Amino acid sequence: MVLDAHFDVLLDVLSYRKKGERKVLERRHSQNLKEAGITAIICS
Repeated sequence: MVLDAHFDVLLDVLSYRKKGERKVLERRHSQNLKEAGITAIICS
């Protein structure tokens, strides 16, 4: 299992959500995370 614990992803998602966008993680980060082998994300 590969984990990613970067706070910047959460901040990016929140910033776009505040603008009314949805599925931010799927549209902006999902593909890159999959390509890097990331299988779980921890946002706190």
